[in-house]
Amino acid sequence: LIQKIQPAELLIQESLYYEDRRFRMVMDQCDAMITKYPDWFFSIDDSHTVLTAHFKTSSLKQFGISSTDPALLSAGVLFSYFTQNSRAQLGQIQQISRYEASQYVQIDESAQKNLELLRNLHDGSEKHTLFSVLRHTRCAAGTRLLRDWIVHPLADLQQIITRQHEVQRFYQDQRLLDDTRDHLSRVLDLQRLTTRVIMHRSIPWDLLAISQTIESVQGLLNKHPELYDTHFFQVDQRLLQEALRLSSSIIDSIEPECKGAFEEGRVIRDGFDSELDRLRMIKHDGQHMLQDYLDEIKKETGITSIRLKSNKIIGHFFEVTKSQAHLVPDTFLRKQTLVQGERYTTERLIEMERSIFEARGRSEELERALYEQVIEQVRQARALLLRLSDTVAVMDCYQSFAYCAIKRGYIRPDLVEEDVLIIEQGRHPVVESIMDHGVFVPNSLHMHSEKDRSALITGPNMSGKSTYLRQTALIVLLAHMGSFVPADAASIGRTDKIFCRVGASDNLVRGESTFLVEMNETAYILRSATSRSLVIMDEVGRGTSTRDGLSIAFAVLSKLLVMRPKTLFATHYHELTKIEHEQLQKLYLDIADEQGSIIFLNRVREGVVSSSYGLHAAELAGIPTDVLNAARAYQQQHAADSSQPQLFYVSEAEKPAAEEDEIITMLRRKQIDHMTPLEALLLLKELQDRLHERT
Repeated sequence: LIQKIQPAELLIQESLYYEDRRFRMVMDQCDAMITKYPDWFFSIDDSHTVLTAHFKTSSLKQFGISSTDPALLSAGVLFSYFTQNSRAQLGQIQQISRYEASQYVQIDESAQKNLELLRNLHDGSEKHTLFSVLRHTRCAAGTRLLRDWIVHPLADLQQIITRQHEVQRFYQDQRLLDDTRDHLSRVLDLQRLTTRVIMHRSIPWDLLAISQTIESVQGLLNKHPELYDTHFFQVDQRLLQEALRLSSSIIDSIEPECKGAFEEGRVIRDGFDSELDRLRMIKHDGQHMLQDYLDEIKKETGITSIRLKSNKIIGHFFEVTKSQAHLVPDTFLRKQTLVQGERYTTERLIEMERSIFEARGRSEELERALYEQVIEQVRQARALLLRLSDTVAVMDCYQSFAYCAIKRGYIRPDLVEEDVLIIEQGRHPVVESIMDHGVFVPNSLHMHSEKDRSALITGPNMSGKSTYLRQTALIVLLAHMGSFVPADAASIGRTDKIFCRVGASDNLVRGESTFLVEMNETAYILRSATSRSLVIMDEVGRGTSTRDGLSIAFAVLSKLLVMRPKTLFATHYHELTKIEHEQLQKLYLDIADEQGSIIFLNRVREGVVSSSYGLHAAELAGIPTDVLNAARAYQQQHAADSSQPQLFYVSEAEKPAAEEDEIITMLRRKQIDHMTPLEALLLLKELQDRLHERT
């Protein structure tokens, strides 16, 4: 789950971290920053109080959470963390919901990595991933939601089919698709814009961006009012009218050229408020008013040398030379005597000066107040804006699926309750996207509810086995997302889990070798898969000796045949092709051998291949000729020793009590002296559960 979410920070109960060694080991392997909180912070009662106070309710029953729900331990701490670090209102948080794993197809850490859903294995970037292929979204919220949909494919068939209907709507109506993409390209991140306003961190441009988004959505609805009737459109016409009124208020009030933070005189538009206009006129026209008054004084008094000046000490004043001081009227008030002249003021000048200074202060105050009124309107509409943001994000994902389907020739798969997996001429969505059109070789797969549940796949190196395995898993995953799939036709039964054990690497942090990582992943599959799961396994047992590896591969495949998940099992152990089972079909990747030169046809056929052609692959890689000749000689000399037919026959008397023997082995390996009491109890519970599963 942590790998799926990829959080930036983890809030952890202190005692759990220090007292549970296994828990600490898992946490330390995460890339996230770890913040430890004291135990008293984790209180169900305190969390319930904090959350009910925020939602202004007496309980959390409307969210399906009781006052004693253990989930409150985490929820309350998380909310308190938000409050302490944001130092702002959290009005954008309007609900709390429980994550139910059963709602989604489960994809473990290994499958997510090996299928390259969000990050590729080469450099960890988004390039050449399923996300990069599907990403035709037009807005930030849609892109975020697409990532979430990829790692959380739906398990419920009805929800999947509902998504398919909406994708089909855009797929079939080219005009609707084009108009939607055009209007969504002008949609900005409404969710984050609204959040900034709520948290008092917005700038005037954020309001203009909100208005632009509302107008873009309305423009789309004016062209396609049928969108109101879709299941995903959460904003009806009445609510959208409220949004339009908010948009109009923003357009009428906010200066469109305002780009930065609040700056007096540059935020509220001229003409929006008459009093603000008057104050601005006084402030901006003050110098003209003073100049007109000066001209009037000159005309009335005949004082030609009079000047209007100002300084920070005495403000505005008239300055008259000594030679014309006798012309100054008695109504003038002397302010200062200089060597060369006198300085005066008048009652009218004092009033004009007061008006100008008051206009400056009052103008800024009124402009900020008007701006805050618009901000408050946005805050009051937060529920509507967040709902509109969710609607836009979902619509963006649907059009993205449709656009991808049209661009790459995907079809709508049939999602059925019957436990089948039938793919006609399926293709790998990522590999196909980086090849020239028509170059990729498609292949089919047929798995039925009562037969052919597993496929044993052989073939040379570089023949395309890994691509075939991965494309099957990706097609199933795409179908459960509600997307169309790269195939000519597909009928896909409900799947609960997707496992992909393909390739392995050392994990030095965990102290695990390549082979141990492989065995860990294999063990997890054998303990977790069900008959509704899809299991992809490539080269099981290759990290140890040939005999041990072959034995493990044989036992794992045999176990999967009993468990009956839909399984694709690729191997170079040709001895496994001797297994005969009604649930096992045998496939191989075809090649053409023309006078010793190998041509990979990338075509899946029924049957088995006679060789892995490893020496041919080595030759292609540039291994020296003398080394290749030595390898061929050794191969011919020891060919008879490589067969192990006795591996596949075990008498009933020789079969061990597997589960009990496994439990004994586990007990022998555990170092009791190094276990905490909690770890010992958990081990005992695990052993007991395994025994109960067999009784």
